Amino acid sequence: MLSIRKWNDYRKHHRNEWAMLCLVLLLASCTSVGSATKPACPPPDARAACAWLSPIKPSKDDILTDITAKMIDSYDDAGAKLCGWK
Repeated sequence: MLSIRKWNDYRKHHRNEWAMLCLVLLLASCTSVGSATKPACPPPDARAACAWLSPIKPSKDDILTDITAKMIDSYDDAGAKLCGWK
């Protein structure tokens, strides 16, 4: 069983990943329903997400696989392009 302290630590360290996962799932649900001429959901405003998303900054204690590091880099690059992250 996961203790409350461990769960809070997990949530704190993986908050951006969960936010990105939710955004991806939301966007995927909008594109899989509807016709080719009329989408089921309005196009998302990527800049609106800038208010609640932030760059992923792993600590020096984190152990990342190559794939995870590439995913973080691509996420941060997209955020820099859309939101002006530095």
